[in-house]
Amino acid sequence: MSGAAGWTPAVSPVVSGGAQMFVAPVDRNGGGAKTFDPARQGRFAVATPPSGWLALGAVAAMERKDTGTFAEIWTGAPATIGTRARSGSGASLQVTFAAWSKLAMALSSGSQQMNLLRTAAIFTAADSGGTPDSAAVLSGSTANSLRVPASFEVNAGDTVVVDADYAGQTGFLGSPMAGAYVASAARVNNDVHYLRRISFNLARVSSVVPDPNAATAQILVLSAPLPAGAPAGAMQVSVVVGCVDRVGGSFLGEWSALFVADGVAGDRVLLHYPRLQVAPGATETRQALATGLERWRLQASLLALPVTDGNDGDAVLCYRSYLPAPASTI
Repeated sequence: MSGAAGWTPAVSPVVSGGAQMFVAPVDRNGGGAKTFDPARQGRFAVATPPSGWLALGAVAAMERKDTGTFAEIWTGAPATIGTRARSGSGASLQVTFAAWSKLAMALSSGSQQMNLLRTAAIFTAADSGGTPDSAAVLSGSTANSLRVPASFEVNAGDTVVVDADYAGQTGFLGSPMAGAYVASAARVNNDVHYLRRISFNLARVSSVVPDPNAATAQILVLSAPLPAGAPAGAMQVSVVVGCVDRVGGSFLGEWSALFVADGVAGDRVLLHYPRLQVAPGATETRQALATGLERWRLQASLLALPVTDGNDGDAVLCYRSYLPAPASTI
């Protein structure tokens, strides 16, 4: 049955494959949360998210709550409820990830997340990764390919991290987002590799080919561009064998998050949290598959923090947008 003016009645979105999650770092050095304009960017292709947003893929489950409170304002004699007003704002979010990854671990850990750099032949052991192997100097590299010495040991399928040597900086550090807060160089033992330990500027090596212009160099072709773009002149590359987080760490990451649920009829639901901080506590859920087999999934508990909406100055924790299918009811 047709609606007014020939529009067809809308139905609840029927979503195939669940919601896709994207995150962007909140700039802890004054830049603030990542803006997402649903009017301009709302129909982006999930395979190519807007600049600065990193894909986490489909989430296995998502549960969100508005934990705000209201106060009743009583008037008259005898007193009756004249109106209600919001007395407190709050929102929480719980997400179960379909797959493990560095980003998923960082969002679920509740503390600092670090790269496990490949260790040197002679090293001092440490619970969060021992003495790293030498980093390779980059020259003539791009966001999609890294030019390193031919002597640097790396294979197709390896993960690499690209960042500068640590030189005594303090504050929120890391590329392209804060991976740690450093109060003093002594606190991190003046470790020249510290920025590569905490960096999010990682990529997978898809192939290793000789440099056609120099027998002393090789080219690492990356499966995806580096999140921070083309390496700056001072950056170097290390091989990453895994990542580690630590229950009890003092650093709290802060992220902007975007969830996209596409309806099969062409409509789209968008949930945008400008600021999320990780609630303490690394958590995994276990799903029995068969006798002796179970799936371990990462679960993140997140708390929303407010931003000020530029259109009216209101404090906002989450934006929910609906983009209807063509010719559906407004």
